[in-house]
Amino acid sequence: MASIKVVLRKKKHTDKKTQVETFTYHLALRIIKNRKPSFIFLGQTLDGAHQWNEEAQMVKKNHPNSVRLNALILAKRTESTDMAIDLEIKKKDHSAVAIKNKIKPLIGASFFAQADAYIELFRLAGNYNRVTSESPRIKHFKEYLKGQDISFPEITVTLLKHYQAWLKATRKVVKNGVEQPIGERTIINHLLIIRTIYNQALKAKVTDGENYPFGKDKIAIKFPSGTKVGLNSDEGKQLEQLASKLSDVKELSLGRNAKPKEIEAANDNDLIDMQDAKDKLENLDLSDQPYLRHALNVWLFSFYFAGMRVSDVLRAKWADFQNDRNYYSMGKNNKSGSLKIPEKVFKIIEQYKDHEQKHDLIFPELKVLENLNSKFDVQRKIAYADKRLNKALATISEQIGLTKKLTMHIARHTFGHLAGDKISVQTLQKLYRHSSITTTIGYQANFIHKDEDTALDSVINF
Repeated sequence: MASIKVVLRKKKHTDKKTQVETFTYHLALRIIKNRKPSFIFLGQTLDGAHQWNEEAQMVKKNHPNSVRLNALILAKRTESTDMAIDLEIKKKDHSAVAIKNKIKPLIGASFFAQADAYIELFRLAGNYNRVTSESPRIKHFKEYLKGQDISFPEITVTLLKHYQAWLKATRKVVKNGVEQPIGERTIINHLLIIRTIYNQALKAKVTDGENYPFGKDKIAIKFPSGTKVGLNSDEGKQLEQLASKLSDVKELSLGRNAKPKEIEAANDNDLIDMQDAKDKLENLDLSDQPYLRHALNVWLFSFYFAGMRVSDVLRAKWADFQNDRNYYSMGKNNKSGSLKIPEKVFKIIEQYKDHEQKHDLIFPELKVLENLNSKFDVQRKIAYADKRLNKALATISEQIGLTKKLTMHIARHTFGHLAGDKISVQTLQKLYRHSSITTTIGYQANFIHKDEDTALDSVINF
């Protein structure tokens, strides 16, 4: 029979610069079979040997979390012993390594151990966007738990409802200069990652579904309906007129230090009407602000290709343009296809032909990378570029008097708004590169209001 014991393992660390030695103390399961030991670390540390009772295999009371740690130790020791006995009865391979491999999945039974594994998968896959969006949500849950780990059975409906209330009370966002609680969609995203990690643990069989807190009559994951607003045709023409005016400026320098000029944020009292905006546009000179001109080019490039995502725009290559068509594969779902190149796009890319031809890229944002092999580095650079472009677009919006938010993603909404019900859903699905036509119908519903408007008018216009 294998010997299974919980021990405290001392690990030495030496600072490379100072050569100062420090030690950490890790709790581990030690499995000995046929005099061959194997260790499984429990993911918990102590401050030193003074907090460990070796004979009793228990954490001493001088540790602030001794009760919970001892409960964890007892559970792991019992599970491991039961597993070893089961292997003995079934006469399966029960060497120390075999027992370790059988037991090891159980050691990830805490939520944050599974959360670390979840994030690491995205990191290894080079998915920067998921790492940066999901990590803060896990951090917030840990903050709510005051830094303590939690087992899956402890994640109850009551706890999650309290967590929702805590998020609403403590997490704030700033909109239009005013601090306010986070929205319902953000809260749902925080719950969604907990459910995803819980499901991952179920698949790995490190917990069971007996206390699963999600589903009917429990915690339901349902996103609230959002509002998508695009520019109208007049506002789109404003941007085109500005781009046409700027295209006459021959020099387009996009050095790393080029930044949009700062202006004060407009409030509701500063907004001007459409005619004033057009008059202001005629007198607006951005020739000394090349980055604003570049940001507008990127926005229009996206819009002209049916709201092409910024990640795909910045990865656009000269080789993609063949036989007057743009051949590209969408980064989000790897769907390939081609679109006719509008004449307006040729006027935009003409401004970049004399630039450094690195990686065959049209736009400069990713040219700073040595290569495009690292998906993580590419996504990170795109995320930074998107923020900078949006800042420049906000400056343009203020200077020409747009009352709507102007960001890279608004290019997609603007195309949807102008398309309305003029284009068949099947065609729009191809333009958007949606995997499901249901997604297209749901997306386009944000911009089609003809039936509702007619119904309303038929009642109130008496």
